[in-house]
Amino acid sequence: MNVNIVDLVVVLMSVVIGIAADRQYYLGLDKPGHQPPNRWSWLIWSFSAFVEVATFKGISDDWLKVLPLATTPIACVVILSKVWKMKEDRWDGALDKTIDIVSVILSFAAIFIWLYFKEELWAHVMMICAVPISYIPQWRETLKVHSHSSVDKLPWMLWTIMDTLNLILNLHRINDIAEIPYVVVELICHASVWFLISFRRSA
Repeated sequence: MNVNIVDLVVVLMSVVIGIAADRQYYLGLDKPGHQPPNRWSWLIWSFSAFVEVATFKGISDDWLKVLPLATTPIACVVILSKVWKMKEDRWDGALDKTIDIVSVILSFAAIFIWLYFKEELWAHVMMICAVPISYIPQWRETLKVHSHSSVDKLPWMLWTIMDTLNLILNLHRINDIAEIPYVVVELICHASVWFLISFRRSA
């Protein structure tokens, strides 16, 4: 595997910015007036994040491209530890509960397809489809809030920058076009929340 200093710098920047975003989100959970997220939803997101990265690793043997993505499930578990202590078990509605159930089904289906049929690509495709589905509650919640603070905005901006760096890295070191969709979908989802928060803040 060919490694150069530019790629290493991009990876390092992506990891540092991603950790900074995770830290800002973690600290924001204690913000006055912040509604505690559902801990079961976070448990599901943490699990699905591991499956997403694992299936990406299944189609890419380039550890440099996997490394920045691998920080996400680790951060999810750290955030989950705090969310779990908030003891919020209520879903905002039947749609959010259904989305969580669908995320679990897709994650287990992807694992089954990956391990039983040895179809790494199709397992990864299934998890790519699960990502925007899991964002539906976040988009709905963002649109319901009439005004967001800069504290709300910062993590999503940093995650968007992180995803942009990951996309640059993947394009620069591309081995297979199948490596690109997951990074693009993550970028679109993070950037869309950043846009919605910025729009609602200025509205």
